[in-house]
Amino acid sequence: RFSGDAGKELKIYGISHYGTYDLNTDIYTISAEPFKIKVQEDGYTPYFYGSFTDTEEPNIKVWIDAKEAYTKFCSQSIFQAGQSGKLTIPTENAHNGWIDGLHFNVNGARFKMVAVEGGKFVMGDPDSDSEYYKSHKVTLTGFCIGETEVTNLLYSRITNSSGTVSNPDKAFYDLSHASALSKITELNKLLNTTFNLPTEAQWEFAAKGGTKSKGYVYSGSNNIDEVAWYNGNAKGIIQKVKQMKPNELGIYDMTGNVEEHVLDYYAPYPLSNQIDPVIKVPESTNSSKLHVVRGGTFSSSSVSCYNYSRDYLTSSASSYDYAGFRLALNWD
Repeated sequence: RFSGDAGKELKIYGISHYGTYDLNTDIYTISAEPFKIKVQEDGYTPYFYGSFTDTEEPNIKVWIDAKEAYTKFCSQSIFQAGQSGKLTIPTENAHNGWIDGLHFNVNGARFKMVAVEGGKFVMGDPDSDSEYYKSHKVTLTGFCIGETEVTNLLYSRITNSSGTVSNPDKAFYDLSHASALSKITELNKLLNTTFNLPTEAQWEFAAKGGTKSKGYVYSGSNNIDEVAWYNGNAKGIIQKVKQMKPNELGIYDMTGNVEEHVLDYYAPYPLSNQIDPVIKVPESTNSSKLHVVRGGTFSSSSVSCYNYSRDYLTSSASSYDYAGFRLALNWD
């Protein structure tokens, strides 16, 4: 069990735990799905029992109140079989051996999810009169988003390739919206998780630095050369991730390099204030659906890389240019 401040809610990953108990049959049901548990008035969560889902690199991941996330790498056990004890919930000031973020491993491809605390922000272009870009107020629940775009290495491991990968640290690109969702489904089966594409609102909020935003026009700076690969410095090629400065949340490459698929259909922004919005594909549309891509590419101009700039690709396109994707996790 965990100890900490009463009322904190934790979402736990990495433990294959006893999920339910049927009194009539005397049978426990074991689940590897992430689960939520709350700190009670006595300062402790209820006990939970189980084993690590990653036996090669045992770890436990905890996401706290949809605000902060940490991972603890362990030996083959925290406690011996039959023993019980407690772990102290990590905090920003006292990590207690935990490291920032939710760290996952897919057949040797390691990646990190960064916690984004929920909040309110103005989404869109503040100077535009177009309904497609006009700014509006959005409130978001906390979520997690990939520290980087999905790389060539991670993409190959999702598709069960175990061989040598060319340019493993470069962002993967040239796939459709549907293909990105399909690969995420495969990843969820591998890890018993619920990854998705970020919504357009989640993407923009994270790119702007979330609740830690300093108001930059690019993700992490007003100087694009500090944070992005674009047509002014990329020399016409996609680059490795994490070479530029991160933004206020520690997220890399949300400006430039490859543009990123998000969950939303390309349509005018709602004019009213929104809570956790996502623009879904209308049922009446034909096969040539328009899906939003964000962030600009290594060949984009600086203007096309603003945090609020949006573009689209059709589902029937024969090529998807330089579109990649970034993972997201929702609290619920």
